Amino acid sequence: MISKFEILDGQPFETDTIPIRLYVGAFELTPTYKHINSFFSIKYFLKILILDNEDRAYSKEQEIIFYRKKY
Repeated sequence: MISKFEILDGQPFETDTIPIRLYVGAFELTPTYKHINSFFSIKYFLKILILDNEDRAYSKEQEIIFYRKKY
């Protein structure tokens, strides 16, 4: 785990959409690499965990891809 944030205080409703903006400049991240010399890969995942008032947990894990832009 790289970091942990609390982004919402209160109970979300079933139809609520919660926008999340994560600034990654503070983290030492590299671009996503796939099958480098058939030896290793680097993948990053964003895991979201929502806890409700009854301590039920709802989670979502999504792969995110970073790339380097040439200037």
